[in-house]
Amino acid sequence: MFASQYPDLLKGLVILNAPHPDVFLNLLQNDPQQQQMSQYILTLERNGAVGNLTANNFALLASFLNASWFIPREEAYYDAWSQPNEVNATVWYYDANFFLASNDSFEGFTSTFPSNITLSNNLSTLVLWGMEDQALDSKSNLAGLPQYVPNLRIIEFPLSTHYLQHNVPEGVANSILQFIANTTNNTYY
Repeated sequence: MFASQYPDLLKGLVILNAPHPDVFLNLLQNDPQQQQMSQYILTLERNGAVGNLTANNFALLASFLNASWFIPREEAYYDAWSQPNEVNATVWYYDANFFLASNDSFEGFTSTFPSNITLSNNLSTLVLWGMEDQALDSKSNLAGLPQYVPNLRIIEFPLSTHYLQHNVPEGVANSILQFIANTTNNTYY
C-alpha cells in the first residue's frame, strides 16, 4: 500500500512471498487450489483463534511452521509468541484485512484492501518467491503480478517454501544486495 501511494519516497521495493492483494483476493474467491492452500486463514478467523493457537504450548501455531528450518529456531519463536499480545497481533492482522461471511469456506470472502493497487512505472520492484510455498499457489499468484507491477523482476527459488529467508538466506541476501546496487545506480537488471 505504501509503495502504491508514495512511490517517490522509495528507491525500490523488495517483496518476499507476499501476494498482491487483488490477485490474492481473486484467487481466494475463485480458485479451489488457492482456497485449499489458504485454509489456515479460516483457522485464524474463527472465534477463539488466539486460544486455539496458544493452547498446548503453541502446538497449532507450530504445526503451521512444520519445517526443517523451524527446529533450530524453535525456542526463539516460542519466546516471541509468549510476549504479551504477540499471537493476538497475528490474528488482528487477518481480522483487519479480511472478512469471511462464513468461518467454514471462502464463499463471500472480501478484503479491506483497496482494489486495483498498481505501482508506478518508475518504481523498480523485486519479488523473491519460494516455489514450494504451502500457503500460496506460486504460479497463479506470480502470473497476475505484471498487470499491477510494471517495473518487475521475479526471482524464483525452486526448492524454497514460503519462508525463503530461512530456506535460502544467502540467495535472498545476494538478490537484495544486487537489486540495491542496481537501483542505486538507476539501472535495473
